[in-house]
Amino acid sequence: MTEFIKEKTPNVEILTLVNTSPELDCGVRLPTPDIRQTTRQSTIALHSQVIRQLCNPPFQFNISATTPALPPPTRLRVIELSTAMLGALGAGANSWRIIRSKGGRGWYVDTACAWVAEPGSEQGSFLRRDLPADHPYRIEMCKLSEANGNVSSGVGWHARKMEILHGHGMLGREDGLYGAVSFAYQG
Repeated sequence: MTEFIKEKTPNVEILTLVNTSPELDCGVRLPTPDIRQTTRQSTIALHSQVIRQLCNPPFQFNISATTPALPPPTRLRVIELSTAMLGALGAGANSWRIIRSKGGRGWYVDTACAWVAEPGSEQGSFLRRDLPADHPYRIEMCKLSEANGNVSSGVGWHARKMEILHGHGMLGREDGLYGAVSFAYQG
């Protein structure tokens, strides 16, 4: 899967992995004597096989500091996961946090990653992965994470087709929201 995304669809920002793989679903469908070990393996697999490979820049060793860092191989920043997997992730890791919608769906989100405009630039917005902790977008994403699903039904990444195309963010305040009620619930 990671090779396909890297080579064929590097502009994907939102990936749904609900019920796609026993390794990334806390072994819910696999009989196991030790569910804690399976849960731990699932969270490690998510970070090592998906997030690290798709969201982190490739390793680069330079003697001079003048060489710019390579960008990450994809634009992935939101991963929809099953309820069991989200529960296993706890509070998340680094800037990755769990954001739940009112209906029970949930996403693992890189809160330090957003489309931002550079002041005075005519190039428009660009995807930035290292937003500082005091950036307004990151603050809002952290508030959504802390709300633990106690949000309006428009919050989430379920029906944001036009917002994704335009790169305007996905906080439920932009155009393109449709069918929120039908998409808000994980079934």
